[in-house]
Formats: sequence, C-alpha cells, structure tokens
Amino acid sequence: AYGEKGRALEGKSAVSVLTTGGRKEVYSEKGRHQFTVNQFLIPVKQSAKLCRMNYLPPFVVHGSYTMSTEEIERYAFQYKNLIINLRDEKYSESDFDTIEYINELTEHV
Repeated sequence: AYGEKGRALEGKSAVSVLTTGGRKEVYSEKGRHQFTVNQFLIPVKQSAKLCRMNYLPPFVVHGSYTMSTEEIERYAFQYKNLIINLRDEKYSESDFDTIEYINELTEHV
C-alpha cells in the first residue's frame, strides 16, 4: 500500500469519522485539550499521504454524551448522505479546501 512500489491505495479517499464526548470548544488551542481534532489526526493524515491517498476532512460529532435523539438522527442522516455523495462523486477537490469538518458539506442536506 505504500513505499516505492506500493500503489494499492493510490488515488483512493480516506476520511476519519469520530465522536467526542466534549464540545467543539474543548478541541482548540485555548480549550481543555489544547489541540484541534485535525491536529490530533495529523498522524492519520500522514499515513494516508504515504499511501498516496486523498485525505478528506473528518466527519466529527462533538458532545455525544449529551445529544438528543433528534441530534443523533440528524448526524446519521448527514453521514448517510456523505457516504452516498462520496460514492457518487458529488464533490470536487476544491469543496474540501476551506472546511474544517466534512460535516459542513452535509449540513444543509
């Protein structure tokens, strides 16, 4: 998958999907965790780069401990639509350039 002759994953896309118990505010330089989610994911991004993959912004669900059923259902709907849109190649590379989380592309679905 990687190295001089590794090409098995080349050109494929990778996206991290994660939940946090904490709100988004705690994942910042001034927050309790002192780093953003994207900073925590740098090793994952580098691994994808070594495999010549397209690393996409993560799909992140913050505050999972206090979510209502409606919020859970909204994130599930967004995630489902994200997977369908990725499969159907509905996004261009430039869609990912200025967003922090890939959720931003699904918020208005």
